[in-house]
Amino acid sequence: MKKLFGIFTLAVLCFSACKKRNIQPEDNLSNAEICVTVMHHADTVQNSEIYLQFGAMDFPGYDISLYDTLLTEPPNDGTYCISNIAFGKYWLMASAWDSDWGDDVRGGILLDVTPFNASIDTVLVVNEY
Repeated sequence: MKKLFGIFTLAVLCFSACKKRNIQPEDNLSNAEICVTVMHHADTVQNSEIYLQFGAMDFPGYDISLYDTLLTEPPNDGTYCISNIAFGKYWLMASAWDSDWGDDVRGGILLDVTPFNASIDTVLVVNEY
């Protein structure tokens, strides 16, 4: 009986030590970086607005008040980057005017930043709405 009690106690201690907690961006800042290029019909869209939402599992939608950060574009490049961010899941949403096509465009993408993919270069495809 003592042996069974010991095994049960050990199992409870092991499982309780593995308890997850809600990690906030400021808890695990790193050298991670996301760079994103906004594309519409295979063309880079200049002057886009890129919004980031940390920790969202579902697409937050197109209401910009639901996002944590706005990225701004360096001149004439078309690639937006943010560095020193926390590991975790990020929703990126882009909204822009594509002057080549004469359309308002927008789109979103979910990215998972981990120690194994701490530098992400991606394309965010946007469509007319």
